[in-house]
Amino acid sequence: MEMLVTILIFVMIMGGLYAGLIAGGRSWQTYDTKALTQREARRAFINLNRDLRMARELSFKKNKQRTVVFSFQHPDQGVVTYAWSLPENRQVASLTRSHAETVRVIAQNISAFRVEENEDSILFSVSSLSPEPQQPAQEFKLNGQVMKR
Repeated sequence: MEMLVTILIFVMIMGGLYAGLIAGGRSWQTYDTKALTQREARRAFINLNRDLRMARELSFKKNKQRTVVFSFQHPDQGVVTYAWSLPENRQVASLTRSHAETVRVIAQNISAFRVEENEDSILFSVSSLSPEPQQPAQEFKLNGQVMKR
């Protein structure tokens, strides 16, 4: 009888530890996904902010809801082009930066991207969506404004 009580207590303690481990793992995965989502939006935001501060002669090649392509003159690198295009069957796409013969992926999992030019500034927004399909979607959005040179 004492042995059964001891085994029952041991099983209850082990069950509690296992449940705690499972909850901690899920919490870690959620945090990791959220951090990845925010990192991608921030990476795009920082690169855009830095480049647009140096931009001259901004020109839009395409500026629609699912496709944005624009170019500008950079004082050190010549013509720089940013491109983002969201295919119909996907929720996210990569933001690329190209100049001369170099193409570089600036950020991935970008769900929305917008650039607007007005008289004295350039407005832009970047949204990133979590890439994990088995978790609830987490979106992170950043807006920026750069004064024209």
